[in-house]
Amino acid sequence: KLGNFLKTAAAKVVCLGISELHKIKFIDISSNEFQYEGIELFIKSLEHSTELRYLNISRNFIQDEGIKIVSEKLKNYQFLHTIDVSVNAIKESGLVSLMEGIKDLRSLLSLNISENEGKCEDLR
Repeated sequence: KLGNFLKTAAAKVVCLGISELHKIKFIDISSNEFQYEGIELFIKSLEHSTELRYLNISRNFIQDEGIKIVSEKLKNYQFLHTIDVSVNAIKESGLVSLMEGIKDLRSLLSLNISENEGKCEDLR
């Protein structure tokens, strides 16, 4: 899958637009290399998007620090049914944070954490 590779600088522009979309339900920002700063801006831009149902942030070089920010905000999206954080650089501590953040999401139907650096057997 080819992406836009917008990188962190372009994340500011994207996030400004998203912050105005309070009724948005589907967001795919995969393959953009947003990394920590870009993901932090992106998650903050979603503050008022409480109807979000699908979130794809795969292939953004997100590491544990970035997924922790995402995890803290996921609790606010009670309608979220799909989360894709695959093909990032999330290790064990980041996966633990993610699981903590989604544990009360009763609407969640699909979670893709494939091709990250953490191993589920290490979480026991």
